[in-house]
Amino acid sequence: MLRVDPEHPWHFRWDGSKERFFWNGTTAYWLAGWDDATIRQSLDRLDRLKVTRVRAALNGRVRDGRAWFENVFPTDQFSFLLNPWLARDPASVEQPGFDVTRFNVAYWQKFERLLRHAWAKDMVISVIFHVDGSRPGVDPFGKSGMGGPDEQRYYRYAIARLAPFANVMWDLANEYRHFRTDAWAEQMGAFVKACDPYDHLTSTHGHGDFRFRTSAWADFAMYQSWDEHGGYEFMLQNRREQAKTGRIIPQVNEEYGYEDHYPQGWGENRTAPARAAETRTRLAWEIALAGGYQTSGERADRGTGWGPGTGGGWINGRGDDTMILFEQQIPLHDFFTSITWWTLEPAPDLVTSFQPATPTAAKAAGAHPRPRALAMRNSDGDLAVIYLAGGGTVTLKADGLKDGLRPLVQPA
Repeated sequence: MLRVDPEHPWHFRWDGSKERFFWNGTTAYWLAGWDDATIRQSLDRLDRLKVTRVRAALNGRVRDGRAWFENVFPTDQFSFLLNPWLARDPASVEQPGFDVTRFNVAYWQKFERLLRHAWAKDMVISVIFHVDGSRPGVDPFGKSGMGGPDEQRYYRYAIARLAPFANVMWDLANEYRHFRTDAWAEQMGAFVKACDPYDHLTSTHGHGDFRFRTSAWADFAMYQSWDEHGGYEFMLQNRREQAKTGRIIPQVNEEYGYEDHYPQGWGENRTAPARAAETRTRLAWEIALAGGYQTSGERADRGTGWGPGTGGGWINGRGDDTMILFEQQIPLHDFFTSITWWTLEPAPDLVTSFQPATPTAAKAAGAHPRPRALAMRNSDGDLAVIYLAGGGTVTLKADGLKDGLRPLVQPA
């Protein structure tokens, strides 16, 4: 099973083999809305692209992808209506009439098949109990029933069925503050831990801050901070704030903007290359250089459509060759997993001077608003990583590294 690394608690490792786990995540909320064949195909593709963790929801429902400005629609192969309970009208988006005392066993068996296929690939599935719970029809418990016996039954049942899979972790809810409280998260986090005999990793997805740094049930911190707000400085500050508590746990920006996702008024600007694959990839490198981990997401709509079974990407995990984000992030995965990355610490003072490349080269390297050089090193000073956004030349602090080190240049 996956655990926080007891020797290097900013990171993760497999409990049996002691092998370190490089978190390279993607969002696929409605993965379980596909038919079995498409679920398998989608997981196979993500595995080939070096994705090691996938976010997938147990409960959620909307009419179509236009809820998030995406041209994604249900088909014979795909549904936005996840039905973990038996319902009076399961085809209704806003009034399904869930009977929360009776579970839809066929749906749970399907989710188990999803987990089993991912398990064979050492791919972790983050099980999200609720996605967009504030939307009509999603939350059958409501504010009056949050944390009550019926909702506890749901969490307890999910854990009883899914906890035997070694490749699960628990996410109490996506953007929980839209329909739940901090007190609810504390209650249900502790409840999940009490119900799970295997003690799977647990956290909850929130917003720009994480309010459970010292809570025993919260094994790692998750943030949602988009674009430049969620890059290097943001994650480095989160690491520092966590260290102040005296409790070290991994830090993850769970959502920092999806490939080619352009809601009106959001993002770095309203036209390309905002949230292009290049900017998402550059942010992923920044997060890694800050000692954190990241979860990204592919574009959801090709524009021309796939034909049968329209839509994919961060909404439901389906993909094709027009999506280039994870192809561009393979070098990040391969680079870090080729070294002992878990021994590295952010070292902002290691770079004493930086001469950036030409503006044209810097722009081509990832549309960063300013060229920069970021650094990490291990405690022995015999391994360091320098990341140059846009390229350039650096001078390093001489006493920060051992003598005789040689630079190995690798294009990002």
